[in-house]
Amino acid sequence: FRLLRVAPTLGRAFTDNEGEIGSEQKVMLSYALWQKLYAGDASVLGRELRLNGRPFTIVGIMPRGFLFVDPEVRFWVPLALTAEQKEGRHSNNWYNVGRLKPGATLAQAQSQVDALNAANMERFPKWKEILINAGFHTQARPLKDLLVKEVKGALYLLWGGAAFVLLIGAVNIANLALARTTPRMKEFATRLALGASHAQIARQLIVENVTIALAGGLAGLGLGIAIIRLLGSIGLDRFPRAAEVQVGAPVVLFALTVAVLAGVCIALAPLAGIFKVSLSTALRESSRTGTGGRRSRLARQTLVVAQIGFAFVLLAGAGLLLASFRQLLNVDPGFRTTGVLTASISAPGSRYRNNTDLKSLMNRSLEEIRRIPGVGAAGASTGIPFRSGYSDSVIIAETHAMKPGESFISPLQLIATPGYMEAMGVALVKGRYFEEQDDERSPRVVIVDERLAHRFWPDRDPIGQRMYQPNSIEFMKTDEHTRWLKVVGVVRALRLADLTGAGNLAGAYYFPYAQSPTRGYSFAISAGTDT
Repeated sequence: FRLLRVAPTLGRAFTDNEGEIGSEQKVMLSYALWQKLYAGDASVLGRELRLNGRPFTIVGIMPRGFLFVDPEVRFWVPLALTAEQKEGRHSNNWYNVGRLKPGATLAQAQSQVDALNAANMERFPKWKEILINAGFHTQARPLKDLLVKEVKGALYLLWGGAAFVLLIGAVNIANLALARTTPRMKEFATRLALGASHAQIARQLIVENVTIALAGGLAGLGLGIAIIRLLGSIGLDRFPRAAEVQVGAPVVLFALTVAVLAGVCIALAPLAGIFKVSLSTALRESSRTGTGGRRSRLARQTLVVAQIGFAFVLLAGAGLLLASFRQLLNVDPGFRTTGVLTASISAPGSRYRNNTDLKSLMNRSLEEIRRIPGVGAAGASTGIPFRSGYSDSVIIAETHAMKPGESFISPLQLIATPGYMEAMGVALVKGRYFEEQDDERSPRVVIVDERLAHRFWPDRDPIGQRMYQPNSIEFMKTDEHTRWLKVVGVVRALRLADLTGAGNLAGAYYFPYAQSPTRGYSFAISAGTDT
Protein backbone atom coordinates (compact mmCIF):
# COMPACT_ATOMS: atom_id res chain seq x y z
CA PHE A 1 0.00 0.00 0.00
CA ARG A 2 2.99 2.31 0.46
CA LEU A 3 3.95 1.41 -3.10
CA LEU A 4 0.49 2.38 -4.36
CA ARG A 5 0.58 5.60 -2.30
CA VAL A 6 -2.97 5.08 -1.12
CA ALA A 7 -3.59 5.46 2.60
CA PRO A 8 -6.48 3.75 4.38
CA THR A 9 -9.54 5.85 5.14
CA LEU A 10 -9.60 4.33 8.60
CA GLY A 11 -6.86 2.59 10.54
CA ARG A 12 -3.51 1.64 9.04
CA ALA A 13 -1.84 -0.50 6.39
CA PHE A 14 0.17 -3.64 7.08
CA THR A 15 3.53 -3.40 8.81
CA ASP A 16 6.67 -5.26 7.73
CA ASN A 17 6.58 -7.71 10.61
CA GLU A 18 3.04 -8.76 9.63
CA GLY A 19 4.57 -10.40 6.56
CA GLU A 20 5.97 -13.21 8.72
CA ILE A 21 4.36 -16.53 9.62
CA GLY A 22 2.57 -16.18 12.95
CA SER A 23 1.92 -12.44 12.62
CA GLU A 24 -0.03 -12.45 9.36
CA GLN A 25 -3.58 -12.79 10.71
CA LYS A 26 -4.53 -9.19 9.94
CA VAL A 27 -7.02 -7.97 7.36
CA MET A 28 -7.85 -4.72 5.57
CA LEU A 29 -11.37 -4.27 4.24
CA SER A 30 -12.59 -2.49 1.15
CA TYR A 31 -14.99 0.37 1.70
CA ALA A 32 -17.87 -1.63 0.18
CA LEU A 33 -17.28 -4.67 2.42
CA TRP A 34 -16.99 -2.41 5.48
CA GLN A 35 -20.38 -0.89 4.67
CA LYS A 36 -21.94 -4.29 3.97
CA LEU A 37 -20.70 -6.10 7.07
CA TYR A 38 -20.51 -3.28 9.60
CA ALA A 39 -22.68 -0.48 8.16
CA GLY A 40 -19.73 1.92 8.28
CA ASP A 41 -19.14 1.51 12.03
CA ALA A 42 -15.89 3.34 12.82
CA SER A 43 -15.27 1.18 15.89
CA VAL A 44 -14.64 -1.87 13.69
CA LEU A 45 -10.85 -1.57 14.05
CA GLY A 46 -9.47 -4.26 16.30
CA ARG A 47 -12.43 -6.59 15.85
CA GLU A 48 -11.98 -10.13 14.61
CA LEU A 49 -13.23 -11.40 11.26
CA ARG A 50 -13.13 -15.13 10.55
CA LEU A 51 -11.74 -16.10 7.14
CA ASN A 52 -11.75 -19.81 6.28
CA GLY A 53 -12.38 -20.50 9.96
CA ARG A 54 -9.35 -18.50 11.16
CA PRO A 55 -9.61 -15.24 13.14
CA PHE A 56 -8.15 -12.13 11.49
CA THR A 57 -7.91 -8.74 13.17
CA ILE A 58 -9.25 -5.77 11.19
CA VAL A 59 -6.55 -3.09 11.02
CA GLY A 60 -7.69 -0.79 8.19
CA ILE A 61 -10.43 0.32 5.80
CA MET A 62 -9.48 1.35 2.26
CA PRO A 63 -11.04 4.43 0.58
CA ARG A 64 -14.25 4.29 -1.41
CA GLY A 65 -13.62 3.20 -4.98
CA PHE A 66 -10.11 1.82 -4.34
CA LEU A 67 -9.29 -0.95 -6.84
CA PHE A 68 -6.03 -2.65 -7.69
CA VAL A 69 -5.70 -5.09 -10.62
CA ASP A 70 -8.71 -7.24 -9.68
CA PRO A 71 -11.91 -5.20 -9.16
CA GLU A 72 -13.63 -8.11 -7.39
CA VAL A 73 -11.23 -8.10 -4.41
CA ARG A 74 -12.98 -7.05 -1.22
CA PHE A 75 -10.29 -7.53 1.42
CA TRP A 76 -6.54 -7.97 1.74
CA VAL A 77 -4.36 -10.08 4.04
CA PRO A 78 -0.55 -9.97 4.40
CA LEU A 79 1.55 -12.27 2.25
CA ALA A 80 3.61 -14.43 4.61
CA LEU A 81 5.87 -16.99 2.93
CA THR A 82 7.07 -20.11 4.68
CA ALA A 83 10.77 -20.95 4.77
CA GLU A 84 10.17 -23.59 2.09
CA GLN A 85 8.46 -21.06 -0.17
CA LYS A 86 11.29 -18.57 0.29
CA GLU A 87 13.83 -21.17 -0.80
CA GLY A 88 11.79 -22.35 -3.78
CA ARG A 89 13.72 -22.35 -7.04
CA HIS A 90 10.84 -21.58 -9.34
CA SER A 91 7.29 -20.29 -8.98
CA ASN A 92 4.75 -18.74 -11.34
CA ASN A 93 2.29 -17.93 -8.57
CA TRP A 94 3.19 -14.29 -7.86
CA TYR A 95 3.44 -10.93 -9.54
CA ASN A 96 6.16 -8.55 -8.40
CA VAL A 97 5.08 -4.91 -8.51
CA GLY A 98 7.55 -2.06 -8.13
CA ARG A 99 7.86 1.66 -8.69
CA LEU A 100 10.74 2.98 -10.77
CA LYS A 101 13.05 5.50 -9.16
CA PRO A 102 13.00 9.03 -10.63
CA GLY A 103 14.94 9.00 -13.89
CA ALA A 104 15.03 5.20 -14.14
CA THR A 105 13.74 3.53 -17.27
CA LEU A 106 11.92 0.28 -17.89
CA ALA A 107 14.86 -0.93 -19.99
CA GLN A 108 17.18 -0.47 -17.01
CA ALA A 109 14.84 -2.43 -14.78
CA GLN A 110 14.62 -5.21 -17.37
CA SER A 111 18.42 -5.42 -17.62
CA GLN A 112 18.71 -5.74 -13.84
CA VAL A 113 16.07 -8.48 -13.79
CA ASP A 114 17.88 -10.30 -16.62
CA ALA A 115 21.14 -10.11 -14.70
CA LEU A 116 19.46 -11.51 -11.59
CA ASN A 117 17.95 -14.38 -13.57
CA ALA A 118 21.31 -15.14 -15.21
CA ALA A 119 22.95 -15.31 -11.79
CA ASN A 120 20.23 -17.65 -10.54
CA MET A 121 20.76 -19.88 -13.57
CA GLU A 122 24.37 -20.35 -12.52
CA ARG A 123 23.34 -21.12 -8.95
CA PHE A 124 21.17 -24.03 -10.14
CA PRO A 125 23.02 -25.56 -13.11
CA LYS A 126 20.77 -28.63 -13.22
CA TRP A 127 17.80 -26.41 -14.07
CA LYS A 128 19.65 -24.19 -16.54
CA GLU A 129 19.18 -26.20 -19.72
CA ILE A 130 15.54 -27.00 -18.95
CA LEU A 131 14.64 -23.38 -18.26
CA ILE A 132 16.50 -22.13 -21.34
CA ASN A 133 14.81 -24.67 -23.62
CA ALA A 134 11.43 -23.84 -22.12
CA GLY A 135 12.00 -20.13 -22.76
CA PHE A 136 11.39 -19.07 -19.16
CA HIS A 137 12.12 -15.41 -18.56
CA THR A 138 10.91 -12.52 -16.46
CA GLN A 139 9.37 -9.61 -18.32
CA ALA A 140 9.24 -6.14 -16.82
CA ARG A 141 6.39 -4.11 -18.23
CA PRO A 142 4.20 -1.18 -17.19
CA LEU A 143 1.36 -2.01 -14.84
CA LYS A 144 -1.07 -0.34 -17.22
CA ASP A 145 -0.29 -2.95 -19.88
CA LEU A 146 -1.21 -5.70 -17.41
CA LEU A 147 -4.47 -4.00 -16.47
CA VAL A 148 -5.73 -3.43 -20.00
CA LYS A 149 -4.14 -6.33 -21.89
CA GLU A 150 -7.47 -8.16 -22.27
CA VAL A 151 -9.37 -5.12 -23.55
CA LYS A 152 -6.63 -3.05 -25.19
CA GLY A 153 -7.56 -4.04 -28.72
CA ALA A 154 -11.26 -3.40 -28.12
CA LEU A 155 -10.49 0.00 -26.59
CA TYR A 156 -8.45 1.06 -29.62
CA LEU A 157 -11.27 -0.14 -31.86
CA LEU A 158 -13.78 1.94 -29.92
CA TRP A 159 -11.45 4.93 -30.01
CA GLY A 160 -11.19 4.62 -33.78
CA GLY A 161 -14.94 4.34 -34.22
CA ALA A 162 -15.57 7.32 -31.94
CA ALA A 163 -12.96 9.38 -33.81
CA PHE A 164 -14.61 8.71 -37.17
CA VAL A 165 -18.06 9.53 -35.79
CA LEU A 166 -16.62 12.78 -34.42
CA LEU A 167 -15.00 13.61 -37.77
CA ILE A 168 -18.23 12.91 -39.66
CA GLY A 169 -20.21 15.11 -37.31
CA ALA A 170 -17.60 17.88 -37.36
CA VAL A 171 -17.41 17.91 -41.17
CA ASN A 172 -21.19 17.91 -41.42
CA ILE A 173 -21.55 20.83 -39.03
CA ALA A 174 -18.65 22.67 -40.70
CA ASN A 175 -20.55 22.39 -43.98
CA LEU A 176 -23.68 23.74 -42.31
CA ALA A 177 -21.65 26.55 -40.71
CA LEU A 178 -20.18 27.43 -44.09
CA ALA A 179 -23.63 27.45 -45.68
CA ARG A 180 -24.92 29.58 -42.80
CA THR A 181 -22.01 32.00 -43.16
CA THR A 182 -22.32 32.48 -46.91
CA PRO A 183 -25.52 34.60 -46.74
CA ARG A 184 -23.78 36.69 -44.05
CA MET A 185 -20.78 37.56 -46.20
CA LYS A 186 -22.37 40.90 -47.13
CA GLU A 187 -22.84 41.60 -43.41
CA PHE A 188 -19.22 40.78 -42.67
CA ALA A 189 -18.04 42.83 -45.64
CA THR A 190 -20.06 45.80 -44.45
CA ARG A 191 -18.64 45.53 -40.92
CA LEU A 192 -15.13 45.32 -42.31
CA ALA A 193 -15.79 48.42 -44.44
CA LEU A 194 -17.00 50.27 -41.34
CA GLY A 195 -13.74 49.56 -39.54
CA ALA A 196 -14.19 46.17 -37.85
CA SER A 197 -11.07 44.03 -37.83
CA HIS A 198 -10.73 40.47 -39.10
CA ALA A 199 -9.92 39.40 -35.53
CA GLN A 200 -13.27 40.70 -34.29
CA ILE A 201 -15.14 38.83 -37.00
CA ALA A 202 -13.13 35.68 -36.26
CA ARG A 203 -13.79 35.98 -32.54
CA GLN A 204 -17.51 36.26 -33.15
CA LEU A 205 -17.59 33.15 -35.35
CA ILE A 206 -15.42 31.17 -32.94
CA VAL A 207 -17.62 32.09 -29.97
CA GLU A 208 -20.78 31.15 -31.88
CA ASN A 209 -19.43 27.75 -32.97
CA VAL A 210 -17.77 26.93 -29.64
CA THR A 211 -21.01 27.73 -27.82
CA ILE A 212 -22.92 25.34 -30.06
CA ALA A 213 -20.19 22.69 -29.70
CA LEU A 214 -20.20 23.01 -25.90
CA ALA A 215 -23.96 22.59 -25.87
CA GLY A 216 -23.56 19.45 -27.97
CA GLY A 217 -20.77 18.21 -25.68
CA LEU A 218 -22.93 18.66 -22.57
CA ALA A 219 -25.82 16.88 -24.27
CA GLY A 220 -23.45 14.06 -25.24
CA LEU A 221 -22.23 13.75 -21.66
CA GLY A 222 -25.79 13.48 -20.41
CA LEU A 223 -26.57 10.85 -23.03
CA GLY A 224 -23.38 8.95 -22.13
CA ILE A 225 -24.28 8.86 -18.44
CA ALA A 226 -27.76 7.59 -19.29
CA ILE A 227 -26.37 4.88 -21.60
CA ILE A 228 -23.87 3.69 -18.97
CA ARG A 229 -26.67 3.36 -16.43
CA LEU A 230 -28.82 1.54 -18.98
CA LEU A 231 -26.03 -0.92 -19.77
CA GLY A 232 -25.63 -1.61 -16.06
CA SER A 233 -29.33 -2.23 -15.61
CA ILE A 234 -29.42 -4.91 -18.34
CA GLY A 235 -26.29 -6.70 -17.15
CA LEU A 236 -23.75 -5.46 -19.71
CA ASP A 237 -21.58 -4.11 -16.91
CA ARG A 238 -19.94 -7.54 -16.59
CA PHE A 239 -17.48 -6.94 -19.39
CA PRO A 240 -13.79 -6.91 -18.35
CA ARG A 241 -13.07 -3.90 -16.11
CA ALA A 242 -16.56 -2.53 -16.82
CA ALA A 243 -16.83 -1.40 -13.19
CA GLU A 244 -14.16 1.20 -13.91
CA VAL A 245 -16.15 2.76 -16.76
CA GLN A 246 -17.64 5.91 -15.30
CA VAL A 247 -18.16 9.57 -16.15
CA GLY A 248 -15.82 11.31 -13.71
CA ALA A 249 -14.01 14.63 -13.71
CA PRO A 250 -11.33 13.51 -16.24
CA VAL A 251 -14.01 12.29 -18.66
CA VAL A 252 -15.99 15.53 -18.36
CA LEU A 253 -12.85 17.64 -18.84
CA PHE A 254 -11.77 15.58 -21.86
CA ALA A 255 -15.21 15.72 -23.47
CA LEU A 256 -15.54 19.48 -23.04
CA THR A 257 -11.98 20.01 -24.33
CA VAL A 258 -12.78 17.98 -27.44
CA ALA A 259 -16.01 19.96 -27.87
CA VAL A 260 -14.11 23.28 -27.69
CA LEU A 261 -11.48 22.09 -30.16
CA ALA A 262 -14.20 20.82 -32.49
CA GLY A 263 -15.95 24.19 -32.29
CA VAL A 264 -12.74 26.03 -33.14
CA CYS A 265 -12.02 23.69 -36.07
CA ILE A 266 -15.57 24.07 -37.38
CA ALA A 267 -15.17 27.87 -37.27
CA LEU A 268 -12.04 27.68 -39.41
CA ALA A 269 -14.01 26.76 -42.54
CA PRO A 270 -15.97 30.04 -42.83
CA LEU A 271 -13.03 32.04 -41.45
CA ALA A 272 -10.81 30.98 -44.31
CA GLY A 273 -13.31 32.37 -46.79
CA ILE A 274 -13.70 35.63 -44.91
CA PHE A 275 -9.97 36.29 -44.71
CA LYS A 276 -9.33 35.58 -48.40
CA VAL A 277 -12.23 37.32 -50.11
CA SER A 278 -12.10 41.00 -50.95
CA LEU A 279 -14.85 43.44 -49.95
CA SER A 280 -15.97 44.10 -53.51
CA THR A 281 -16.09 40.38 -54.31
CA ALA A 282 -18.06 39.60 -51.15
CA LEU A 283 -20.62 42.31 -51.89
CA ARG A 284 -20.92 41.28 -55.55
CA GLU A 285 -21.30 37.51 -54.88
CA SER A 286 -23.69 37.98 -51.97
CA SER A 287 -25.95 40.24 -54.00
CA ARG A 288 -25.90 37.92 -57.01
CA THR A 289 -26.90 34.65 -55.28
CA GLY A 290 -28.04 33.55 -51.89
CA THR A 291 -25.97 30.41 -51.98
CA GLY A 292 -22.57 32.10 -52.18
CA GLY A 293 -19.86 32.28 -54.79
CA ARG A 294 -17.74 29.72 -56.53
CA ARG A 295 -15.19 29.43 -53.72
CA SER A 296 -17.78 28.77 -51.03
CA ARG A 297 -19.55 26.20 -53.19
CA LEU A 298 -16.25 24.44 -53.86
CA ALA A 299 -15.45 24.39 -50.15
CA ARG A 300 -18.84 22.94 -49.28
CA GLN A 301 -18.54 20.30 -51.99
CA THR A 302 -15.13 19.33 -50.62
CA LEU A 303 -16.58 18.95 -47.15
CA VAL A 304 -19.39 16.77 -48.48
CA VAL A 305 -16.88 14.51 -50.23
CA ALA A 306 -14.81 14.27 -47.03
CA GLN A 307 -17.92 13.44 -45.00
CA ILE A 308 -18.94 10.69 -47.41
CA GLY A 309 -15.39 9.31 -47.36
CA PHE A 310 -15.28 9.18 -43.56
CA ALA A 311 -18.73 7.58 -43.51
CA PHE A 312 -17.62 4.86 -45.93
CA VAL A 313 -14.53 4.13 -43.81
CA LEU A 314 -16.69 3.86 -40.70
CA LEU A 315 -19.23 1.72 -42.52
CA ALA A 316 -16.51 -0.63 -43.81
CA GLY A 317 -15.02 -0.95 -40.32
CA ALA A 318 -18.44 -1.63 -38.81
CA GLY A 319 -19.11 -4.23 -41.48
CA LEU A 320 -15.83 -6.01 -40.79
CA LEU A 321 -16.54 -5.90 -37.06
CA LEU A 322 -20.00 -7.36 -37.61
CA ALA A 323 -18.59 -10.11 -39.81
CA SER A 324 -15.95 -10.94 -37.19
CA PHE A 325 -18.59 -10.99 -34.48
CA ARG A 326 -20.76 -13.36 -36.51
CA GLN A 327 -17.79 -15.67 -37.04
CA LEU A 328 -17.06 -15.54 -33.31
CA LEU A 329 -20.64 -16.54 -32.52
CA ASN A 330 -20.26 -19.52 -34.86
CA VAL A 331 -17.13 -20.81 -33.11
CA ASP A 332 -17.77 -24.18 -31.48
CA PRO A 333 -16.10 -24.06 -28.03
CA GLY A 334 -16.40 -27.83 -27.63
CA PHE A 335 -18.81 -27.70 -24.71
CA ARG A 336 -22.48 -26.98 -24.10
CA THR A 337 -23.17 -23.25 -23.83
CA THR A 338 -26.89 -23.31 -22.98
CA GLY A 339 -28.84 -24.99 -20.23
CA VAL A 340 -25.85 -25.20 -17.88
CA LEU A 341 -25.57 -23.55 -14.47
CA THR A 342 -22.27 -23.12 -12.65
CA ALA A 343 -21.42 -22.33 -9.04
CA SER A 344 -17.94 -21.95 -7.54
CA ILE A 345 -16.96 -22.66 -3.95
CA SER A 346 -13.86 -23.12 -1.83
CA ALA A 347 -13.99 -25.57 1.07
CA PRO A 348 -12.48 -23.93 4.21
CA GLY A 349 -9.49 -25.73 5.67
CA SER A 350 -10.70 -25.22 9.21
CA ARG A 351 -13.67 -27.50 8.59
CA TYR A 352 -12.43 -29.85 5.89
CA ARG A 353 -8.94 -30.69 7.06
CA ASN A 354 -7.93 -33.61 4.86
CA ASN A 355 -8.67 -35.37 1.60
CA THR A 356 -11.23 -37.64 3.22
CA ASP A 357 -13.27 -34.64 4.36
CA LEU A 358 -13.02 -33.03 0.93
CA LYS A 359 -14.18 -36.16 -0.89
CA SER A 360 -17.04 -36.62 1.54
CA LEU A 361 -18.17 -33.03 0.95
CA MET A 362 -18.04 -33.50 -2.80
CA ASN A 363 -20.01 -36.75 -2.71
CA ARG A 364 -22.72 -35.29 -0.50
CA SER A 365 -22.95 -32.11 -2.59
CA LEU A 366 -23.32 -33.93 -5.90
CA GLU A 367 -25.80 -36.37 -4.40
CA GLU A 368 -28.04 -33.53 -3.24
CA ILE A 369 -27.67 -31.58 -6.49
CA ARG A 370 -28.63 -34.59 -8.59
CA ARG A 371 -31.79 -35.02 -6.52
CA ILE A 372 -33.07 -31.60 -7.56
CA PRO A 373 -35.97 -31.98 -10.03
CA GLY A 374 -34.96 -31.08 -13.57
CA VAL A 375 -31.26 -31.78 -13.13
CA GLY A 376 -30.03 -34.06 -15.90
CA ALA A 377 -26.33 -34.26 -15.05
CA ALA A 378 -24.03 -32.65 -12.53
CA GLY A 379 -20.33 -32.66 -11.77
CA ALA A 380 -17.49 -30.44 -10.63
CA SER A 381 -14.15 -29.32 -12.01
CA THR A 382 -11.30 -26.98 -11.17
CA GLY A 383 -11.50 -25.43 -14.63
CA ILE A 384 -14.84 -24.03 -15.77
CA PRO A 385 -14.34 -22.57 -19.29
CA PHE A 386 -13.60 -18.85 -19.55
CA ARG A 387 -12.82 -18.59 -15.85
CA SER A 388 -9.41 -17.80 -14.36
CA GLY A 389 -7.48 -20.12 -12.08
CA TYR A 390 -6.15 -22.66 -14.56
CA SER A 391 -3.00 -24.51 -13.61
CA ASP A 392 -0.47 -25.98 -15.99
CA SER A 393 2.02 -28.70 -15.19
CA VAL A 394 4.52 -30.86 -17.08
CA ILE A 395 3.28 -34.33 -17.98
CA ILE A 396 5.15 -36.86 -20.11
CA ALA A 397 4.13 -39.97 -22.01
CA GLU A 398 6.07 -43.13 -21.22
CA THR A 399 7.00 -43.64 -24.86
CA HIS A 400 7.97 -40.02 -25.54
CA ALA A 401 11.60 -39.33 -26.47
CA MET A 402 12.91 -35.79 -26.12
CA LYS A 403 14.81 -34.26 -29.02
CA PRO A 404 17.93 -32.15 -28.41
CA GLY A 405 16.91 -28.62 -27.44
CA GLU A 406 13.23 -29.58 -27.22
CA SER A 407 11.22 -27.98 -24.43
CA PHE A 408 8.88 -29.79 -22.11
CA ILE A 409 5.27 -28.79 -22.54
CA SER A 410 2.94 -27.80 -19.74
CA PRO A 411 -0.66 -28.53 -20.72
CA LEU A 412 -3.52 -27.26 -18.62
CA GLN A 413 -4.24 -29.52 -15.68
CA LEU A 414 -7.83 -29.91 -14.55
CA ILE A 415 -9.49 -32.10 -11.93
CA ALA A 416 -13.02 -33.32 -12.59
CA THR A 417 -15.63 -35.58 -11.03
CA PRO A 418 -17.73 -38.20 -12.80
CA GLY A 419 -20.65 -36.41 -14.44
CA TYR A 420 -18.81 -33.16 -15.12
CA MET A 421 -18.02 -33.80 -18.78
CA GLU A 422 -21.50 -35.17 -19.33
CA ALA A 423 -23.01 -32.01 -17.80
CA MET A 424 -20.81 -29.77 -19.95
CA GLY A 425 -21.51 -31.78 -23.09
CA VAL A 426 -17.82 -32.53 -23.71
CA ALA A 427 -17.64 -35.04 -26.56
CA LEU A 428 -15.88 -38.35 -25.88
CA VAL A 429 -13.57 -39.26 -28.78
CA LYS A 430 -12.21 -42.57 -27.44
CA GLY A 431 -12.36 -44.61 -24.27
CA ARG A 432 -14.57 -43.56 -21.38
CA TYR A 433 -15.35 -40.74 -18.98
CA PHE A 434 -14.43 -40.86 -15.30
CA GLU A 435 -16.47 -43.30 -13.23
CA GLU A 436 -17.18 -43.72 -9.54
CA GLN A 437 -14.64 -46.54 -9.23
CA ASP A 438 -11.81 -44.12 -10.17
CA ASP A 439 -11.00 -43.47 -6.52
CA GLU A 440 -7.97 -43.66 -4.22
CA ARG A 441 -8.14 -47.45 -4.11
CA SER A 442 -7.94 -47.95 -7.88
CA PRO A 443 -5.00 -47.38 -10.26
CA ARG A 444 -4.45 -43.75 -11.13
CA VAL A 445 -6.04 -42.69 -14.41
CA VAL A 446 -6.04 -39.65 -16.67
CA ILE A 447 -8.12 -38.30 -19.54
CA VAL A 448 -6.38 -36.25 -22.25
CA ASP A 449 -7.82 -34.03 -24.94
CA GLU A 450 -7.28 -34.51 -28.68
CA ARG A 451 -4.55 -31.90 -28.86
CA LEU A 452 -2.39 -33.54 -26.20
CA ALA A 453 -3.11 -37.02 -27.54
CA HIS A 454 -1.88 -36.01 -30.99
CA ARG A 455 1.22 -34.47 -29.41
CA PHE A 456 2.32 -37.72 -27.75
CA TRP A 457 0.68 -40.45 -29.88
CA PRO A 458 0.14 -39.10 -33.42
CA ASP A 459 0.07 -42.61 -34.94
CA ARG A 460 -1.04 -44.75 -31.99
CA ASP A 461 -4.11 -45.36 -29.91
CA PRO A 462 -3.77 -43.33 -26.68
CA ILE A 463 -6.12 -45.61 -24.70
CA GLY A 464 -4.11 -47.74 -22.29
CA GLN A 465 -0.91 -45.70 -22.67
CA ARG A 466 0.93 -44.59 -19.55
CA MET A 467 1.96 -41.09 -18.50
CA TYR A 468 3.73 -39.60 -15.50
CA GLN A 469 4.52 -36.28 -13.89
CA PRO A 470 8.24 -35.76 -13.17
CA ASN A 471 9.18 -35.78 -9.50
CA SER A 472 12.81 -34.70 -9.86
CA ILE A 473 15.09 -32.49 -11.93
CA GLU A 474 15.80 -35.44 -14.22
CA PHE A 475 12.48 -35.20 -15.99
CA MET A 476 12.86 -38.24 -18.21
CA LYS A 477 14.01 -40.53 -15.43
CA THR A 478 11.50 -42.90 -13.85
CA ASP A 479 11.97 -45.04 -10.76
CA GLU A 480 10.00 -46.86 -8.09
CA HIS A 481 8.60 -43.53 -6.85
CA THR A 482 7.09 -42.57 -10.20
CA ARG A 483 3.30 -42.38 -10.14
CA TRP A 484 2.05 -43.87 -13.38
CA LEU A 485 -1.19 -42.67 -14.95
CA LYS A 486 -3.21 -44.80 -17.36
CA VAL A 487 -5.03 -43.02 -20.18
CA VAL A 488 -8.66 -44.15 -20.08
CA GLY A 489 -10.24 -41.55 -22.35
CA VAL A 490 -9.70 -38.93 -25.02
CA VAL A 491 -12.09 -35.98 -25.15
CA ARG A 492 -12.50 -33.15 -27.55
CA ALA A 493 -10.15 -30.18 -27.12
CA LEU A 494 -12.06 -27.33 -25.46
CA ARG A 495 -11.55 -23.62 -25.81
CA LEU A 496 -11.02 -23.07 -22.11
CA ALA A 497 -9.45 -19.63 -21.86
CA ASP A 498 -11.07 -17.86 -24.83
CA LEU A 499 -12.82 -18.56 -28.11
CA THR A 500 -9.58 -18.24 -30.08
CA GLY A 501 -8.16 -21.34 -28.40
CA ALA A 502 -4.81 -19.57 -27.85
CA GLY A 503 -4.98 -20.06 -24.10
CA ASN A 504 -4.34 -23.83 -24.20
CA LEU A 505 -2.27 -24.53 -27.30
CA ALA A 506 -0.47 -27.41 -25.56
CA GLY A 507 -3.76 -29.13 -24.75
CA ALA A 508 -5.19 -30.27 -21.44
CA TYR A 509 -5.48 -33.33 -19.25
CA TYR A 510 -7.88 -34.30 -16.46
CA PHE A 511 -7.46 -36.14 -13.16
CA PRO A 512 -10.41 -37.69 -11.29
CA TYR A 513 -11.34 -35.70 -8.21
CA ALA A 514 -11.32 -38.74 -5.92
CA GLN A 515 -7.62 -39.28 -6.71
CA SER A 516 -6.63 -35.59 -6.51
CA PRO A 517 -8.99 -33.73 -4.15
CA THR A 518 -8.79 -29.93 -4.08
CA ARG A 519 -10.48 -27.21 -2.06
CA GLY A 520 -11.54 -24.92 -4.88
CA TYR A 521 -13.82 -26.06 -7.69
CA SER A 522 -16.93 -25.21 -9.66
CA PHE A 523 -20.10 -27.22 -10.11
CA ALA A 524 -21.63 -27.65 -13.57
CA ILE A 525 -25.32 -28.55 -13.64
CA SER A 526 -27.27 -29.24 -16.81
CA ALA A 527 -31.00 -29.58 -17.18
CA GLY A 528 -32.66 -32.81 -18.19
CA THR A 529 -33.89 -33.35 -21.72
CA ASP A 530 -37.50 -32.92 -20.62
CA THR A 531 -36.92 -29.56 -18.93
